[in-house]
Amino acid sequence: MAKNVAEIIVDTLVRAGVKRIYGIPGDSIDPLVDAIRKNKEIEYIQVRHEEGAAFAASVESKLTGNVTACMGTSGPGSIHLLNGLYDTKMDHAPVVALTGQIESDMLGHDYFQEVNLVKLFDDVAVFNQMVVNPKNAGYLIWRAIYEAKTKRGVAHLNLPVDILRMEGEEYEGTFEVNVSYSVNVDPAVKLINESNNPVVMIGGGARGSAELLNEFAEKIGSPIIYALNGKGVLSDYDEKVMGGIGLLGTKPSVEALNKADLLILLGTSFPYVNFLPKDVKVIQVDTNPENISKRVKVDVPLVTTVEDFLKSIVGKVREKEEKFYVKMKDSKEKWFNELKKVEEDNSTPIKPQKVAAKLSEIFTEGVVVVDTGNVTMWGAGILKLLVSSVSYFLHG
Repeated sequence: MAKNVAEIIVDTLVRAGVKRIYGIPGDSIDPLVDAIRKNKEIEYIQVRHEEGAAFAASVESKLTGNVTACMGTSGPGSIHLLNGLYDTKMDHAPVVALTGQIESDMLGHDYFQEVNLVKLFDDVAVFNQMVVNPKNAGYLIWRAIYEAKTKRGVAHLNLPVDILRMEGEEYEGTFEVNVSYSVNVDPAVKLINESNNPVVMIGGGARGSAELLNEFAEKIGSPIIYALNGKGVLSDYDEKVMGGIGLLGTKPSVEALNKADLLILLGTSFPYVNFLPKDVKVIQVDTNPENISKRVKVDVPLVTTVEDFLKSIVGKVREKEEKFYVKMKDSKEKWFNELKKVEEDNSTPIKPQKVAAKLSEIFTEGVVVVDTGNVTMWGAGILKLLVSSVSYFLHG
């Protein structure tokens, strides 16, 4: 039986592994809502505001690593998606945004809720198209999902409501993206072996590589500091982990950086460059070549995944007899003893640090969501996570 464009879009999302789509119904996306109703393998989650739909899709993508989806109706409904989609863009999460549009034969008539959404979404999206021919709809939804997945960003499709109702053509493209990065790590090995005080700094790109990262840092004796989205990659209780850096950081992290003679950046594009050392050698590992040397001068740039880098290098570097992280032990203990004085303060009103510290004791697994503001400081600096925890920080 022939499918209309809306059904093809929903079926393709399901084939790509999308489990939920977030949004608010509206006239121009009613065919999509109906297609979701007919398909039993995808869940429609109605939010109270389209901004929340985009944020929900963004967070789900960041927590799972999967492509997710959100949608808004024509005009203001879709415009409301933008704030949440910029969160997606900044954190490089793969999200498909579906926006409704007026009937195609009324475009250019200044019709009710007619907005040039393709132009409006141009800055936020890695892929940005209007479906103007139903025969091309199957290809474009496949392409949107594929671009979101490979470029890790927002893929936007603008959908005139009459096109959604028309019979379309499916496209059987693959969604599998198997990329293996092979790089020459010998220059990095040389710098590491020559260093006395190497420091590893991790970001979200290191997530999923905890075991290899722990083995690597132990072998080279490196303290580990993290950008905000790198919190929870390794346990905060690990003796090598010094904490965060910058305004949300710790004194041991600052001291480690001040004493470092080599900085190894793994999956991070940490923007606050004034907190980074200026006169040290730098190794940077990132899948996006645009991030290399964006913040600091890099001596050994490596465009690869953190996992592939660690697999390639952990067997080549020499184990250091004197571990730099061991030298930082007293500094870390002193810092946490200072924090403990505030965390154990029983005065009223209750100190927020006390709440964060207590959560550290009872929270062993799950998801942490921290809003923007002073709470970000308490969540980043006081709350300690086990490696089994999943941390997500909404820091805008």
